[in-house]
Amino acid sequence: STRNARGDEKGSMSDNNSTATLHCEGDGKGHMHMDMDEEFYNLTMLLLFLLATWVVGKAAMWVKVPSLLGELVVGMVLGPELLDVVPFPMALTLVGEVGLLLLVLEAGLEVDLQMLKQIGKKGFIVAAVGSLLPLGMGTGIAIGIGKMETMEALSVGASLAPTSMAIALNILKVGKSLHSPAGQLIIAAAVIDDVIALILLSELKALQNAPTAMNFITPILSSTVFTLAFGGFAIFGIPRVMEAERMKKFSDSQTFVYSCFFGMFVLSIGLMNATYYGKSSFLLGAFLAGLCFCTIEKIKVVWHAQVKRIETWMLRLFFSTTIAFKVPVRDLWRKNVLAFTAALLLPLLGKLVTGFFGPRPLKKIEFFTIGFAMSAWGEFAFVVANTSLALEIMSPDTFASVVLAVLISAIISPWALSLTLLFARKQKELLQYQVQMSVRKRRGMLNHAYLEVDICCVNRWGLIDGLINKFHALDLSVLDFTVSSLETFSIMRLYLKNKSKDMASQSEVAYFAHLHEEISKYCGI
Repeated sequence: STRNARGDEKGSMSDNNSTATLHCEGDGKGHMHMDMDEEFYNLTMLLLFLLATWVVGKAAMWVKVPSLLGELVVGMVLGPELLDVVPFPMALTLVGEVGLLLLVLEAGLEVDLQMLKQIGKKGFIVAAVGSLLPLGMGTGIAIGIGKMETMEALSVGASLAPTSMAIALNILKVGKSLHSPAGQLIIAAAVIDDVIALILLSELKALQNAPTAMNFITPILSSTVFTLAFGGFAIFGIPRVMEAERMKKFSDSQTFVYSCFFGMFVLSIGLMNATYYGKSSFLLGAFLAGLCFCTIEKIKVVWHAQVKRIETWMLRLFFSTTIAFKVPVRDLWRKNVLAFTAALLLPLLGKLVTGFFGPRPLKKIEFFTIGFAMSAWGEFAFVVANTSLALEIMSPDTFASVVLAVLISAIISPWALSLTLLFARKQKELLQYQVQMSVRKRRGMLNHAYLEVDICCVNRWGLIDGLINKFHALDLSVLDFTVSSLETFSIMRLYLKNKSKDMASQSEVAYFAHLHEEISKYCGI
């Protein structure tokens, strides 16, 4: 009977468990069915959002405007401010922030120190004027026309200070003008411009709560110390380490390259924390980490092979989510927003002024090339505006006006720059024909009205401007100039026009010997 009782007890427990299990299973399946439906919906909408971002971005490039314009439009339409069909907006926004960090890290990694040396002080002058003049104009417009408080007005001016290096770089590459003195000046100024933008960003954060003298000075001092320390290490320290005998043995190995690659990311995390708690911008830390490894060419190869495509997709999310999701789309077409947007386009003139710092004697083509390239607002303009909105320094309406102004500049400036470079290319084709026809007979002696000069010399500070001035002193007009760097050497090709009136009175051999001697003396050959 005991066995039967235990059997009955087990049977009843088994029945109870079965009943309970079946009940829970049925309940779970119901919930699971609902969860599966929601998960499938989210997955479908996410895929459609990513596809739309890619397609519209490519379509924007097809009509000769930056892809970020199309990506922003997709995010504004499908995002929470309008249709609100994109799932997990916070997660996508965070991924976009990682894309921004990779962009800044790459900006430091791609710095060409030899090119900065060639350009010399003019790169710093163009960057300073191209940043501070729009900063002042934007701040003044915000106070005078927008009737804003000082901090919000300063955030508006700071948003209009940075130049988009990515837009300028792409247009110059397509226009085959990247290696001209004007092209090199633009890229050098854009690099320095990025550093200024990061310092302005740290200023906004520091002045958010209490605009005191200490809060104003600390970010500038901190950013300067970090830049000088790690910039000096990148320029002087890393090259010396790489030249050591022990390092040369391992520098070609894949293990060494990947170790440096890993070290760059570790350093970036460390410097991001150091600059953040040092009252500077953590983005400056990422930039300096990349800068420290900019002289190791093999790391750049690994970056383009392993990271570039990931970065590209994360940047698409940065523009289509991190920025676009915060734009008050329904308020964009209000009269006050559009009127203030029109006023904010005036600081573009401050960017255009940088064209006056082109190579001398200044030509119209170089003036407009530099001016239009520097007037393209882009990535860092959105970063500053987005940070100002997050810190509640900038109102949503002001943010909408700034975003619209930046988008308009991202359309106008690339088109204007492309047309300028197209006209320059036509002039260059005419010049090449003239060079071919330049040999002519005069009084029985062979003379050249046009000259082609190839130079390879050790790079030094301000080499390009000094060389152009030297040719002018020799009565030679510089018609075209391309320059590139190889390790510590500058490789240049110039087309010159001989303006000398006594050209026929000198033999060709004597003239070229004198010209060769003067160039060699200046270049230290």
